[in-house]
Amino acid sequence: MAISGNQTPATITGLKISALLALVLSWPVLSQARVDTPAVDESGSSSSPATDAIEIQQVAFRVRSEFQADLNADSGWAAGVNEPAVVQADEPFRIRFEVQTAQSAHDPVRFGLQFRRNGGQWAPVLGENFPQPEKIAKIEPRDESADVFRSSWVFVEGGVRDLSINGKGSGMTLGHNDPQASNNGEHPVLAFSTHTPTWEPTEFASELHFSSPGELSGGLAVHYHSPQDYVRVELANGKALRVVELARGRASVLADVPVQFETSEWIDLVVKLDGSDLNVEINGEELLSDIPLNRLEPRPALGLFKDGPGFVEFRNVVMEGEPASPMTSIVAARGFSHGAQTEDVLDSSDLEFVGGSGASFSSLTKPVEITEGHIELEFPLVIRMFSDGAVRSESGDFFEYRLVDEHGNTLSFQHPAAVELYVPDYHLGGTFVETPMRMGPWQSADGSLYFLMEPAETWNALMVVRSTDKGKSWREIDPQGRPETGDLEGLGSFFDGRSIHIFHQTSDEVVYHVFDTSANSAELGAWVITDELVETPTEPPTQVADIGVLSDGTVVGVFADGRGLKLKTRERQGGWNQTYILEQGETTTASGPSVVVGKDDVVHIVYTLDNGQAIYRQFVTDTGLAAQEVISGEIGTGEADVGALLPLLYHENDNSVSVIYRAQDQRLYERRRSELGHWRRAQRVSVSPVVQNAVDSDQVGADAISHNGRIHLLFVHEDSRQLFYTRQASETWSNPVEVTSEMNVQWVRGALIDSGGRQRYGFVLDAGSDGGSGMNKYREIELTTP
Repeated sequence: MAISGNQTPATITGLKISALLALVLSWPVLSQARVDTPAVDESGSSSSPATDAIEIQQVAFRVRSEFQADLNADSGWAAGVNEPAVVQADEPFRIRFEVQTAQSAHDPVRFGLQFRRNGGQWAPVLGENFPQPEKIAKIEPRDESADVFRSSWVFVEGGVRDLSINGKGSGMTLGHNDPQASNNGEHPVLAFSTHTPTWEPTEFASELHFSSPGELSGGLAVHYHSPQDYVRVELANGKALRVVELARGRASVLADVPVQFETSEWIDLVVKLDGSDLNVEINGEELLSDIPLNRLEPRPALGLFKDGPGFVEFRNVVMEGEPASPMTSIVAARGFSHGAQTEDVLDSSDLEFVGGSGASFSSLTKPVEITEGHIELEFPLVIRMFSDGAVRSESGDFFEYRLVDEHGNTLSFQHPAAVELYVPDYHLGGTFVETPMRMGPWQSADGSLYFLMEPAETWNALMVVRSTDKGKSWREIDPQGRPETGDLEGLGSFFDGRSIHIFHQTSDEVVYHVFDTSANSAELGAWVITDELVETPTEPPTQVADIGVLSDGTVVGVFADGRGLKLKTRERQGGWNQTYILEQGETTTASGPSVVVGKDDVVHIVYTLDNGQAIYRQFVTDTGLAAQEVISGEIGTGEADVGALLPLLYHENDNSVSVIYRAQDQRLYERRRSELGHWRRAQRVSVSPVVQNAVDSDQVGADAISHNGRIHLLFVHEDSRQLFYTRQASETWSNPVEVTSEMNVQWVRGALIDSGGRQRYGFVLDAGSDGGSGMNKYREIELTTP
C-alpha cells in the first residue's frame, strides 16, 4: 500500500528569503517618536500624541513557531530577533515584542495589534479563536468547591450566604429554605459574576425554576455599567416578562408584557444584545425585540437576581459572543493564560526590564504598568487560508504586525513584525458541511479534482474547490456564481461525469444546485443551477439529504420532513414531480438516508430509524417504491445514531449493493444484497470501536468506496481519533493500517481516483477542527489487489 499526500517540506526557512530580506531593507527606521493616532495608513508612521503624550517604542520582535512553549521559554523560535519568519497557514504561531520608554504613564496601558497584508491598509487584529471560533462562557460550580464558587460573585443586594449550589453542582439557588440562614427567602438578592470573558458577550442565558408563585420574581441582569447602571430582565409572578433599566439607581420600565408559564417547570430565558437594542426569548419564542437601551458602554458582566418571598434556581448559565474567522487573529494560547507575566527574554533594549504580559484570545492585553524601562508582550496568532467572506490567503503573502494601544494609537517601531505565509501541499483549509453524504473529491475527464466545502464555520457559503495538480493545491471556482443558500446542514451530491448535482436541506427548505465542470473553459467549471426550490418541509430533528441521477437525466432526491423521509424526482428539463413517502414518521424518526443508482436505473436507498433499525428500499420511476427490508436491528437508539450509516455502495461487477453501519457495540458491520435480492449475513468490518458524532453532525466517522467488487474503507478510531484503512478480501478484512500522521481526525469523505492509470482512494479529512475550520487536508491511498 502506498500513501501520498501527507508530505511536508524538508525545510521552509529558506523559502523566498531574498524577497524577505528586500522587504526588511525597505522598512523605515523610525526615530524615537510619540505614539501615533488611530489612523490606519500605509506607512505606519504618524506624529500625534497618545495618552499622557509619552514616548513608547517597539524595539524588537521575534516569531515563535513552537505554539505550546512556555510563555518565557527562550526556545521554539522560527527566526532570529527582528528577522521575518515563514509560518504555515492554519497553524498557530506567536510573536513576542520588546517595548521601551524613558518615561512613566499615569495609567496602565492595554496593547493590541494591527496588521497589513502585502503592503496594503493596516487593520485591527481581533481576538478570535482557532480552529473552533466559539465564544461561550459557562458559569457553573461543577469544578469548584461551594466556598470558592460563592466567592466569585459580587453582591449588590444580599450576601454570599444567599447563594447555594444545587445537587451535583448542576446549578445554583438564590435564597434559602433554612430557618437558620440569614436570608429565609424574604429579602432581594442581586449578584454579579466576577467571570468576565476576554471577548464581548452578546447573548446571556439561563434556565430558571421558581419555588412558588405569588410575588416572587427573578431573572438576569445585563448591560452592566455599575451597581447603579444596568438592565434587569425579569420573570414576575408567573405572569409577566419585564425589562427594567437602572440609570444612576433610578429604575425605568422599558417593556412589560404578559406571559404564561408554570412556576413548577424550568423556563429557558435568553437575552440578546444587538448594539444598543435588547431582545428576549422565553422557551425559544422571541417575546421582545428591539428594546432600546441607554448608550453607556456595557461591561461583559452577568448578574442573577431574585425578589420577593421564595427561592429561584438557575442552571445552564452562559454568556456567548458573536464569533468570526478573520484572515488573522489573536487566538487562545496553550502555554499560558491571558495576562500571564512575561520575563526578560529578548535583549535588544539596554533599559531595565519592568514587566509585561501575554495575551490570549483577546484583542487587547491586560493593563500593563508603564514605567521607565522595557517590557515584553507576546501574542498567539493564526493566519487562515480561507477566512470570512471566502477570502483566500496565498503562499508568499507577506503579513506585517505593529503594536497599538487600546485606543488604536500605534507605537513607533524600528521593524514591524513580519511573516511570510506558506500553504503546504494537500491543504484545503475551510470546513466540512454538516451531515454530508458523498462530497467528492469528484474527478472530471481532464483529471481535475473537485470538492464541496465551506470557507469557515462563521461564513456559511457552499464552495466548489478544484485541484489541477493531483490534490496539491486547491482554489474555489466561480465564487461569483455560488448558491445564496448558506445554511449547510444536510448535503449530498452526485457526479455524472460532467456535472455535480447537489441536494441541500436547511432548517426551512430543500434546494437543488448544479455545478458544471466543463461550463467555463477558462476556469474549468461554473455554477449553472443554484437555489432551485424543491420543497419547504416540516423542520426535522436533523437535516439530511442525498441524491442520485438516472441515465436519462432524471434526478432523485431524498430528504427529511419532520420525523419522516420523502423522495422527489426532477425531469432533465426541469420541474420537480411526484412526491413519495419513504417513512411517515408517525411512531419513529427516520433519518440518515443514503442513495446510490444501480443497473437499469434502480435506485437503492438506506436509512435509519430511532428504534435501532436500518431499512433498505428500492425505487424505480415506473413502479415507485418497493417494500421495506430490515437490514439490522442493532443500530444504536441514541440521538446521534441516526447517522450510523456510511454512504451506500454499489458494485458494478455483480450488481450488488453493500450497506455499512455502526452498531450499538461501536463496531462497523457490512451486509451485501445480491442482484437476486438475497442478503448476506452481517460481517464485522472493524474490531476497533469507531467514533460517532465526533463533532456536531451525528454521523459515523468512516467512509468507503467500491473497486472491482471489493470495499476499501477508512474509519476513525473512537479512542485515538486516528484514521485507519482496511480493505475487503473475500470473506475477511485486512488488518487496519494507520494511514496518516494526523491525530484527532473528525471527518472523512472520499472517492475513487484515477492517477495515470493507477487507481487510488482520494479523500479529504478534517484533522481536528473541533467543529471549526482550517483543518481539511487531502490524502490518497494507492489501491492494490488483495
